Amino acid sequence: MNSDSGSLHHEQLITYNRQQAARHRSSVELDRVGIVGAGLMGSSIAENCIRSGKQVLLLDANHDVARTAVARIKSNHSSAIIEQISSYDRLSEVGLVIESVVETIEVKKIVLNQIQRAIGPSTLVATNTSAIPLAKLIPFIQQPNQFCGIHFCHPELMSLVEVVRAAQTSDQTLAKAVEFVIRLDKMPVVVNDCAGFVVNRLLAAMIDQSVRLLMSGISIEQIDSAMRDFGFQGGPFEIMDVIGIDTCMYAGRTMWEAGLECVSLSPILPRLVKKQRLGRKTMVGFYRYQTVRGDAIADPDLIPIIESYLKNSEPQLSPSDICNQILAAITREASLILADGIVGAPHEIDLCIIHGFSFPSQRGGILFWADQFGLPNVIETLETIAADEPKLSPPQVLKTMARDGASFYRK
Repeated sequence: MNSDSGSLHHEQLITYNRQQAARHRSSVELDRVGIVGAGLMGSSIAENCIRSGKQVLLLDANHDVARTAVARIKSNHSSAIIEQISSYDRLSEVGLVIESVVETIEVKKIVLNQIQRAIGPSTLVATNTSAIPLAKLIPFIQQPNQFCGIHFCHPELMSLVEVVRAAQTSDQTLAKAVEFVIRLDKMPVVVNDCAGFVVNRLLAAMIDQSVRLLMSGISIEQIDSAMRDFGFQGGPFEIMDVIGIDTCMYAGRTMWEAGLECVSLSPILPRLVKKQRLGRKTMVGFYRYQTVRGDAIADPDLIPIIESYLKNSEPQLSPSDICNQILAAITREASLILADGIVGAPHEIDLCIIHGFSFPSQRGGILFWADQFGLPNVIETLETIAADEPKLSPPQVLKTMARDGASFYRK
């Protein structure tokens, strides 16, 4: 594919996003933000807020975790106005509270109930959940019209933020959330509610097919190398180590329970979680690391842990075959997201995958790639995958498009 055409398409996507964001923007700026949860994600969100001049109140059930996060942020930003708080009552002082605790409904229910008791009637509440449908959390919200999702894909690495609209979210709340994200110098994409939203459904499709290839006998290094050569900043297993293997597992379980086909219940992720091989945050996952931000090092101790799940055969797949299988699986899920009305146009899908988990911008996005690769070729690749995994057969929406000679962008 011509990289110039992909790069030009990416520039058009940026223009499109600015136009769409302008439709939702608000004149209200949320200067004081409360964040509940001071782990990797919560503290990163706090630091992004500080960089944009906002004041932050940070709360965590583990006071030591919050204290460490505040000290680190203050050491990085001498003028930071950030305070560790120990009482939910202090959240009455802010205009927006972002919940960023562990990805289980049970924990979020407790936290959201505490937030509700503390805040004023005009305070916005947002969840940073990566996969739980907002419809599952709405029962714990007293003013559902003032509740939305603000899902930071990875605050330190990625610019994309999914602003998730529940059925009850008001236009005013949505506009304030979009404005908040823009003021953080991030890229908002408004999406409708569903399990996994957009980024994590696409990510799950990539992970699922990558793990399937691993179980078929292709090595982690071969898979990651093929995807890096395509242009990703990191391969699927490197990406899982960055996100956290436990986080990937919990998000995948949520999507599987919602009936999405982009997830299979592979035993490999639970096995690694049980062994506390969670990725960079524990210095070992699919790879080993000497420092949290250090290079990924192949770990010979991994194979004995997962070898009972791997086939002895070694499929003869070229790097391009590996890429095409993974990208076809992602395209399949992207087409279903569009068909489900989670976003309104292919542009949002491509923005999400480029700015949400490092799809190479010069390739134009997954649906732009699919147009260039050819939908008949996508379908043929999916049929190859479906020989071993029937649920990944080509969906009707793709077959209809291919039959009619349609594409995602060309009219």
